[in-house]
Amino acid sequence: MVISGVILNAASETRVDATLEVATITTAVEVQSNALQIATENAKTTVAVTDKMVDELPLVVSGTLRSPFDLQP
Repeated sequence: MVISGVILNAASETRVDATLEVATITTAVEVQSNALQIATENAKTTVAVTDKMVDELPLVVSGTLRSPFDLQP
């Protein structure tokens, strides 16, 4: 059985149901990926910030003008 065309996006869940059947000892399960590995050591999430989200941020924060450096993690 080959399941292809599965798209994974950051901070989302994707479910793929597969049925395993009894077969001979020569059966192999192969998983291929051309993206970075999923981090399973922690529960960090990722958010993609769009231009629209940045444009909608307030210009004045704590009485001072917003700086592009405020957007750094």
